[in-house]
Amino acid sequence: MLAACLLTAAALWGVRHKPWPAGSRALLQLSLLLLGRFGSEFLRDPAGEPVAATPVRFAGLEMMELQWILLPCALLGLLGWHWRRTAAVPGVEQPAPPASSPMRNLLAVLGLLALAAALGPGALTVPEVMVVKALLLAVLVLEGGAFVLRSTQAHTTSGRTRLAALPLALASVVLLTSQVEPTPARSPAPARPAAPTTEEAPGRSLRISLGSRQGWYDESIVNTNGCGTVQYEALYQHSYRVAGGEVAYTFNPKQNGQPATVGLGAWTGSERQSVRIINRSNPNAAPSTYTSSLPLYSFNPFIAGERAPLRGFGFGYRIGLHFGELNYPAADQNQPTAEWRTAMPDFMLWLGARPKLFGQVDIGSGMNALGTYTLRQGIGTGLGKVDGRFLLGGFAVSFHDPSKPMAFLSGNLPVVKTGLSIEPSAASDFDKNHQFNFRFSYQLTFKKK
Repeated sequence: MLAACLLTAAALWGVRHKPWPAGSRALLQLSLLLLGRFGSEFLRDPAGEPVAATPVRFAGLEMMELQWILLPCALLGLLGWHWRRTAAVPGVEQPAPPASSPMRNLLAVLGLLALAAALGPGALTVPEVMVVKALLLAVLVLEGGAFVLRSTQAHTTSGRTRLAALPLALASVVLLTSQVEPTPARSPAPARPAAPTTEEAPGRSLRISLGSRQGWYDESIVNTNGCGTVQYEALYQHSYRVAGGEVAYTFNPKQNGQPATVGLGAWTGSERQSVRIINRSNPNAAPSTYTSSLPLYSFNPFIAGERAPLRGFGFGYRIGLHFGELNYPAADQNQPTAEWRTAMPDFMLWLGARPKLFGQVDIGSGMNALGTYTLRQGIGTGLGKVDGRFLLGGFAVSFHDPSKPMAFLSGNLPVVKTGLSIEPSAASDFDKNHQFNFRFSYQLTFKKK
């Protein structure tokens, strides 16, 4: 297989100056690698092939199932490459290759993990699992970082954008200095398990989350004189967008103790404010308007944990702080510049039987502190599982106008056997206040060497 990779690299190097349409070389590379794997199966012992190694005879030719799958895929790839190459009109300048899309690449990695999850438990050896997880995690970190930076590039040009890479860099350090924990081998005969040590205790994991948040809301500030007469009114329109991520490390502080989590989040973005000032004391005066773009960013250290259920009843918490420029509500009495908040708490508490029914209250949790500081109260269910999934709904209020509650719906859906999960969330008062969040996470279980 190494020889096939070298030959493929040589072929691509030889055609690097060909004026082919975008995507042609990628199809050629894929097809040649598939052909190389197809040919290498003739040199391998079928007993050493863990996937699709059953011999199949068709049209007088006997090959393994894997080869029957690889061959048509390679031929289809070559046909696609030939069609892309010959469909180009001679003498016509070809369009530039499309820009790389980090979100598309992240979805491709998610698809690869989903395909890997469909394989049987013995399809890959422990070293292969370690290599695949390490490579895919590296892709997630790099493409996720590109997604975070690109999503904020259009909204701010300040150096604060680089702060979003902090949790990703921390994840890389932990990945390089940690060892993935393989699945323990089953013993031939049942034996009484020994008491777990601190290194073997369950719950040690690293969780990397990337997400984005956007929303908009309106405010109206009225200025009056001493007699209560309205002199002028300022109409604010806020629109914000934030992106970033979190890194959380879960461990057991003592033998057989409850797991605890420490984490750090970094979020960055911008808010656009449009202000229209109307002179109510002089109806003939033309309204004045101005627009400004203000930076948003936050460092968010936090701790979290949960306690085992007692007769089915348990609880979990998250406590932290946000430091930065978090939001810009309109100033009282229509000051020329908006106020801003630079430090706010991050708090979450849930109570109940998590897999069945629980209640939750959170305030400024994660990215919900930026743009508009939000308090949520709701009832949720773990959908009968204990793998982190949930569905939560209830009411929320934003601190810029607590008198107008919003309805919200949030959920978490793990992708089976991949360590990935997605968490969408939306809140709206169905009038002038709307929020939309999306986050995806990857969890890696490991232990110290």
